Amino acid sequence: MQKSNKFKDYIRKTFVRSGAVLVLLIFALFILSLLLTCRETIVQTNRSYNAGLSQLIETEVQQYAEGLDRLTEDKTIRSVFENKNGFIEANQLLYRCVKERKIKANFVLLDHKQHIVSTNFYQSDQKILSNSYVLKDLLLKLQEQGNEVYGGINKISFEQFRKSPYLLAKPITSGNEVRGYLLFFLTDLGAYIHTRDADMIVVADRFDNIIYTSHDSLRNGMGKSTIPYRTDQKIIAIHDSYYYMTANETGNGNIHILTMTSMNNFTQFLVIGIVILLGSGLILLALIHLVVPKLMKRNLQSFDSFISAVDQYKQGNMDYRLEARTFDEFQTIYDEFNNMMSKIQLLMKHNDEIAERKRKMEIKHLENQFNPHFVFNVLEMLRYEMLFDARNASNIVVMFANLMRYYIHYGNGDVALHTDIGYMEDYLRLQKMRFNTRLDYEMDIDPALLDYKIPKLLLQPIIENSIKHGLEHTKHLLIRITIRQAGDDIEIAVEDNGQGMEEERLDYIRKLLDDKDAMPEHVGLYNSHRVMQLLYGPAYGLSIQSRHGAGTTVIARIPYIGDVNNV
Repeated sequence: MQKSNKFKDYIRKTFVRSGAVLVLLIFALFILSLLLTCRETIVQTNRSYNAGLSQLIETEVQQYAEGLDRLTEDKTIRSVFENKNGFIEANQLLYRCVKERKIKANFVLLDHKQHIVSTNFYQSDQKILSNSYVLKDLLLKLQEQGNEVYGGINKISFEQFRKSPYLLAKPITSGNEVRGYLLFFLTDLGAYIHTRDADMIVVADRFDNIIYTSHDSLRNGMGKSTIPYRTDQKIIAIHDSYYYMTANETGNGNIHILTMTSMNNFTQFLVIGIVILLGSGLILLALIHLVVPKLMKRNLQSFDSFISAVDQYKQGNMDYRLEARTFDEFQTIYDEFNNMMSKIQLLMKHNDEIAERKRKMEIKHLENQFNPHFVFNVLEMLRYEMLFDARNASNIVVMFANLMRYYIHYGNGDVALHTDIGYMEDYLRLQKMRFNTRLDYEMDIDPALLDYKIPKLLLQPIIENSIKHGLEHTKHLLIRITIRQAGDDIEIAVEDNGQGMEEERLDYIRKLLDDKDAMPEHVGLYNSHRVMQLLYGPAYGLSIQSRHGAGTTVIARIPYIGDVNNV
């Protein structure tokens, strides 16, 4: 049994399918936009913030380490232990070192017996230092490791409101003898870290001992981070919430920086958006099922009337006319159909109009071959510019978009000369970007001809041909475009200073242009020539003048018809 193929069923299915595709497209765009928003507002912001924080900590720790190396060798510091003088100068030197840093620190200068020589600690904290067994263990460790800078977690507890989570220290030696020690206790990093671009921050050493954290809930009872350092894990769960995490390390791997941004708002928005889109999609499909049958009932009446009219004409009743009143669109079709039937006999007598239509079709076919060749060149240039100069690539895209808009909105007819020249300047600027100092161009155009109409994109293949062949053997190519009125004609000359052509090659191209049935591999000049001859007759078209070693001039001759306002 043959399957029914009714127009009504086809339209209904088409509406349903189109509605489903629209819902899916909106859903895909929603997901894509949400992912892009997440990338910009969460991922990129978190990464950028982590990089900035890592750079700050690395720079400050490195500067303090370099300061230790410099100060432990400084004569002023050494004179305190060797000559028992220069205490004030040494104290000023240490104060100056701390003051120059973004992250401040408390300094302690000790002699070999753990007696404080100079410090900026409060008196109460000095007593804590003097009686600290942790400090004694640290000084023993400094003696064992030799003349190296030590960096690590500070386990000495000072007054509650003064925290120094990280310290750097180095012994002051004379030969193999330790004469003293210099220590920098970095102040609490919280004073220098803002949480505007990250919800949670952990700075820890390589053993996960916390140096700084924005949330004490991330610190366990042993003072270690509850978030392990992992560069391969981007999404983590903390207290039933999901966070995007960026992990980085600095100080030769001794300090780990973790920044976490909450994804709760993102996931909530995603769920709500999916629910709304699904609900809207179901409502849309239901409306289509209800509305389409009603639309089809009235529309099919219009089609039935049209089919009846066709049957009348097939039977020879040429006087029959459609009189039904329906939608404006269908009424337009009825009116046009009636007018067409009234003019059939007249149109059949005009065979020359058929020839004219065929001629215009050939012109359109030739014009449509211009764009693919040009598009290929632009895209090839854009591919390289994107790798080396993003700003230049952006300019290329803008100019290329102008040219494509020109091609789309101006159709395949004639345009004002100033319009075509304007977009050809975009084309030349694109080529100038591509070849840089190897290409220059000049234009000399009679202002009185700017409103003159010419075939759209007439100049582009000629200019493109000059650039392509002129630069093959020339380090610097200069193109001159001259447009003048010559009697009843317009002459458009494109001259270049390229290598030119030998006489044999020039004769071959001239014969090719004269062959209307030729199918050349490179269609640029040939198409321009054929368009002009088809539009204006065999007396018009391209002529080429060239001499080997002296450049080439291509002259386009077209009749002077008038400006676009008088056509």
